[in-house]
Amino acid sequence: AYNESTYFFPEGYAPRSADDQPELGQISVGPGYFRTMGTALLAGRGVEHRDTGDAARTAVINEAAARRYWGSAEQAVGKRFRLGSNEGPWVQVIGVARDGKYITLGEDPMPFAYFPLTQEYSGRVTAIVRHRGDADGVMSSFRRAVAELDAALPIYGVRTVEQFLTRSYAGVRIGAVLVVLFAAAALALAAVGLLGVLHHSVARRQREIGIRMALGAQRREVVRLVVGRALMFASAGLAAGLAGAWAMRHLLGALLVGVSPVDPVTYAAILVVLAGTALLACYMPARRAARIDPIVVLRYE
Repeated sequence: AYNESTYFFPEGYAPRSADDQPELGQISVGPGYFRTMGTALLAGRGVEHRDTGDAARTAVINEAAARRYWGSAEQAVGKRFRLGSNEGPWVQVIGVARDGKYITLGEDPMPFAYFPLTQEYSGRVTAIVRHRGDADGVMSSFRRAVAELDAALPIYGVRTVEQFLTRSYAGVRIGAVLVVLFAAAALALAAVGLLGVLHHSVARRQREIGIRMALGAQRREVVRLVVGRALMFASAGLAAGLAGAWAMRHLLGALLVGVSPVDPVTYAAILVVLAGTALLACYMPARRAARIDPIVVLRYE
């Protein structure tokens, strides 16, 4: 499991300032970890059985660490660093793995290292099994295999990766659902507000509309007049919303996963939804305006 970030001292790296203290996330893994997890190795090799406690200390780092401190994945292989203290033993980089997500889905790539379990032992070990077929059957087989090795060894927290991710990101999903609900409520309120404004506008302009129709204006022209006013209000709201979204793009970027805060497709979809909502909201006022009888209105006036 992910342990914690610790200070480390890369060979040949000159800090840019007094506050530039390199930190490295770390985890202890066994042979076959990268193959099981489907993590690609960009350079060098992964953890192997020869990386024992008696051998020289080694580690696989991720691409973010390689780029930041040694320029590239290829240049990082063979380099060394000290962990925790500038007086500690050297650790040699034997490989570079592709960046992953270690804490949250929306995080930026962070420097990370994978140490051989036989060199950096952790008392709490997570066994990861890649399988085909029924997950429950594989879990039962795994429990039996461990029991044959040591019947007293406790096994707990057995679950699939899908179950693990579901539990880990339950809070994110709940937050996303709440955001969608609030957005839907805001959209409904905006539609109701626009509907009320247009109804009021049509009521105030009955005499004007009646005169226009008496002078030969067609119903479609009256509808166009009301729809144009609705689109004017909607355009003002869209402009304000787009300006606010652009101003908050950095904050939004920390909350979004898999999509850019300035993604053009997303913005286009939002514009279509809001424009469609505005058109639906102006349907009844436009219909009311088109049904105005100029004779009745002028007689009333």
